Amino acid sequence: MREVTLTGDQFILVIALVKLGVMASLTSLLVRSRRFTNAIFSAQRTIGTQAVIALSIGLPFMIGVLLRVVLGYEALDMSIEGPYVAGLLGGVHPGLMVGALTGWPGLAKGEWLSLPVGLFTGALAGFIGRGWLLGDQVWKLSMFPPYDLYQIGRRALLGRELDPRALIVGSVCVVAALRDFLSGLKPTWLHTLHPVHLGTTVAIWAGIVSTIGIAIKVFNSERIESKLEDQARLLAQARYEVLRSQINPHFLFNTLNSISSSIRTNSDRAREMIIKLSAILRRVLEPREDSVPLRDEIAFIDAYLDIETVRFGPHMLRVVKEIDPTLLGVPVPSMLLQPLVENAIKHGIQGSLAGGTICIRAERQDGQMLLTIADDGAGMPAGRVSEALTGGIGVRNVNERLKVIYGADHGLELESQLGEGTQVRIRIPTGEGGRIPLEALG
Repeated sequence: MREVTLTGDQFILVIALVKLGVMASLTSLLVRSRRFTNAIFSAQRTIGTQAVIALSIGLPFMIGVLLRVVLGYEALDMSIEGPYVAGLLGGVHPGLMVGALTGWPGLAKGEWLSLPVGLFTGALAGFIGRGWLLGDQVWKLSMFPPYDLYQIGRRALLGRELDPRALIVGSVCVVAALRDFLSGLKPTWLHTLHPVHLGTTVAIWAGIVSTIGIAIKVFNSERIESKLEDQARLLAQARYEVLRSQINPHFLFNTLNSISSSIRTNSDRAREMIIKLSAILRRVLEPREDSVPLRDEIAFIDAYLDIETVRFGPHMLRVVKEIDPTLLGVPVPSMLLQPLVENAIKHGIQGSLAGGTICIRAERQDGQMLLTIADDGAGMPAGRVSEALTGGIGVRNVNERLKVIYGADHGLELESQLGEGTQVRIRIPTGEGGRIPLEALG
């Protein structure tokens, strides 16, 4: 067998490639922990969740640095990658804690700058991840730096806002350059790889970005899977609540009584109500996809409102629809509008002696579809508006489903004034292909 001898730069590149595999293995193990995934995907970061993030990420990377210090395993030292991932996904405090965990082993070997650089890396990533990037944008980082650079340049040429990935790539390069500079001044005070050629240095920096990108993508895959599970659970709950609210004795008895009273006086109206009731029962009982075209959702609401109009009388319940016909094919979550329309009738119009009007609008606004359910009924005081989004089961469920599908910025928008009525607005991305756009999940 012929012996292969690597040059210094070639050996360094092999180390960079091994780090990619090490990061993929470690993060794949981490996402198996339900406690860790609950902590890292939690919207509210308590001291406990921050500690879970810091210890789960910090301890494996600390062991890697220890093995490098004691045994010389260079590929296991990810003293930049570990604190950066913790700060980017967990915030400043987890970033600082992981920076401390990965920085202290070097002190035993006289690497006095390892701890300050680790703390700086974790803090910088924490400020970027929890501040400037504002939420879900962090998941857009890829495992392939040239692709990120292409997207950054493309957005810049199109005159859009700064791509968040530019902050990640730029800050990683700043940390890597700072480490190389400080190590050049005091080689024994800070460990780093010392390539001969500039191209190797660039490859090392790109490797650090790729290693961080692998961690982001592994965590994001688990995040998307979790969101899809939440969506399936919320949809099942929504169907159950619609079934319970529509097919209950009160609703059926009122509808059947209206049909009974109309059989002799207006047989055509009785037959039409039976058809509408059959359509409602069929819709809530049959299995359906998670999303349906807007036209199907509107048709279901028409059947529901037709029955309610007969029950209340056309002079008590008036319905106005303003639907942009070009939006009828846009997919919307199944069973989206019925709880909102029912809420408008029950809390807005039903108690009014003069009745009221429900307006259903669908229009384009800022590249999205804006759905509005408005009534001119009783309304509510300002202090109860926020409670309305969390109190009733149907409205709360719709609000949670929207956030799961489209992100935190796409919940219900509710406005109400006492004595003047209530408006509920929903903003939905107008995806192509007749499906809910999955890019909304990250």
